[in-house]
Amino acid sequence: MNYFERLNYNPATGVFTWNVSAPGIKAGKKAGCISVHGYEIVKVGRVAYRANRLAWFMANGHWPDGEVDLYFKAAQIAAAFSDLDRSGL
Repeated sequence: MNYFERLNYNPATGVFTWNVSAPGIKAGKKAGCISVHGYEIVKVGRVAYRANRLAWFMANGHWPDGEVDLYFKAAQIAAAFSDLDRSGL
């Protein structure tokens, strides 16, 4: 199982959850946290990814070529796939 298979991504809500349990991680628990810079990040295999880029990867099977903008909804920080936009490229 690769690192990304350990995660579940719900494109409707933008929420990442863990598929497996490991030390300090419980299956079904929300993955990620908010960085000191205000971005939602998810750490996978000792690498921290911005949730918006990780959401693009999980939904499309490849990393975006450039930046992915995330349009925030009021009081919502989750990276729902419908909120991701590459039009600024």
